[in-house]
Amino acid sequence: MPVQITRRRLLATTALVPLAACGGGVTPNPNPTPGPSGDLSVLIGEVSDLAAGLVDRLFPLLGTLAGLSTETAAKIREWAETIQALAGQVAGVLSVDGAKPLVQQIGPIALQIVGALAGVPGMPFEVSLLLSAVSVLVPVIMKMVGLSLPRAMPRFAGYREMTPEQARTVLRTGRL
Repeated sequence: MPVQITRRRLLATTALVPLAACGGGVTPNPNPTPGPSGDLSVLIGEVSDLAAGLVDRLFPLLGTLAGLSTETAAKIREWAETIQALAGQVAGVLSVDGAKPLVQQIGPIALQIVGALAGVPGMPFEVSLLLSAVSVLVPVIMKMVGLSLPRAMPRFAGYREMTPEQARTVLRTGRL
């Protein structure tokens, strides 16, 4: 007995053809990579460490910098608080790609902080250590989302070479 194809059956069948074509032989990746570096929790930790280092460690030291004007100190506080707010937003995203626009804002702001403090004469060891850690960790964070800074982090008197792991330690504890 021949099957009669009604308009309804034809429309229902043709709607399923693209779905059938997609399913053949494709195995979903059991460990999908959410972005360029893959690990959102690591990115959130890095950004959180950066923000905490600036707000919790650098803020108290700004008053010890004899060559820093009140206006510049206020601007640095504002920039650090902006990074802290952006870090809070990064913690709420669902993917590394979702964090990209936020990290894109964090990098240049951190560059401004380091640049504003780089020329301060007689910088205490603790401040130069924190700025060195920021200078090391920000490019790592930017790379995690597939970005780079528009220019290199400024070098300054007292800059200390360190690994990203050492930079994380400095930002968390204030010590190397």
